[in-house]
Amino acid sequence: MVADTNSSQHPRDRLIAAAMAMFHAHGYHSVGVQTLCEQAEVAKGSFYHFFESKEELTIAAVQEAWDRFKATVILPSMAMGGTAEERVRGIRRGCLDPSPHSEAEDELPHGCVFGRLAAGLTDGEPQLRVVLGRVFGEWAQLMATAADRDLRGGWAILADIQGRLVLSLAVDGASAAS
Repeated sequence: MVADTNSSQHPRDRLIAAAMAMFHAHGYHSVGVQTLCEQAEVAKGSFYHFFESKEELTIAAVQEAWDRFKATVILPSMAMGGTAEERVRGIRRGCLDPSPHSEAEDELPHGCVFGRLAAGLTDGEPQLRVVLGRVFGEWAQLMATAADRDLRGGWAILADIQGRLVLSLAVDGASAAS
């Protein structure tokens, strides 16, 4: 997968774009700093000018991706009005519909980069674990608000979305392999 990096972008921004694309496609531990630098077309020495570690880059990328995801998927669905069911359906559709994330358009593959990162973490990324926990906590709260439910209901909706994404990747992967 080629990251959506534009050579006119600032090198830091190119690193963030490459990180999200590569982590989404391959997972956190499968991608090294050298690969990220090559994808971003940034010298490895420049990487350490902007970030102390791969974890620090990932935190910046997660925060940027979360802000973009909220602005393009969650908040528009919440602002559309309608019933709680319609708002939740709009958010689910934005999370589960593969068409906005078509690889043919050099976009991220279908699935959830936040879930993919969380699933691959070890004890070696404590700060990233905290950041992802905050992302999921805020997401659950937004789901609770959209659904007119308590926080427990928000977590249930989020768990349903994440479960569907994991299953779709497993089923799609099994179909592609056969």
